[in-house]
Amino acid sequence: MPNRFANQKLIKQLERRLPATGIVRISPEIDFYDAVLDHRKSMFKVILLERRYLIDRHGNKINAITTGRVRESLEDFGGLIANVNFKGAMACICRKIEAGQCDRVHILPAGKNTIKHELFTVEGAGTLIANNFQEDFCQVRTDEEVAIVYRILEMYKRSGFLKPRTKAYLKKNRNRFYVTAIDGIVVGCVEQKIIDEQTVELGAQPPSGSAVRPAGVRSGEPSGIPAAAGPESGCEDVFQHR
Repeated sequence: MPNRFANQKLIKQLERRLPATGIVRISPEIDFYDAVLDHRKSMFKVILLERRYLIDRHGNKINAITTGRVRESLEDFGGLIANVNFKGAMACICRKIEAGQCDRVHILPAGKNTIKHELFTVEGAGTLIANNFQEDFCQVRTDEEVAIVYRILEMYKRSGFLKPRTKAYLKKNRNRFYVTAIDGIVVGCVEQKIIDEQTVELGAQPPSGSAVRPAGVRSGEPSGIPAAAGPESGCEDVFQHR
């Protein structure tokens, strides 16, 4: 955390709750992001708390993205990040991941329980940058996939976003439904209705800002603490940026 950080009560609380974690003080003349990303030669996961997650040119949340897409899309979302210094940090993040020195970087909005929600819920709370996840789009075929689609649609039906579809309807029309899976975990679905030879209607889509995140990105970092963690369980170093 910056040397200017003067909340001694919070520092003592961190030391008490995370006795095996080192609190690193970063002087103001040193670039915060460079210091965090270069603190260790190799890190499994880095979590950065920002004012918000990454968003695209339309203002929609970016859930997961590769370093290649980051470089291609930097102009799209770079100017929309509230922290003006973070655009340069994105290039450093990409280099770190592409060099094999870091597996995954999470960009989260600062807030209570944000890290817990990112790591221990399916939908996540921010943006994951990584090159080691696999994304697939395929037609629903099995009863298990039908059940997963049913649970997704039920969740959004209760929220008032989608009209109800029964499990019998899904089983009968499974050939219309397609799912997106990341790391083998279904995270979204869509229904294709063929109107005529030139027209297709897409339905059963959750709201664009509600795309879910694979549970496989989870880890064991404690909630509420921005951290750079090694591959072993638990955090070794804590950094704070204000």
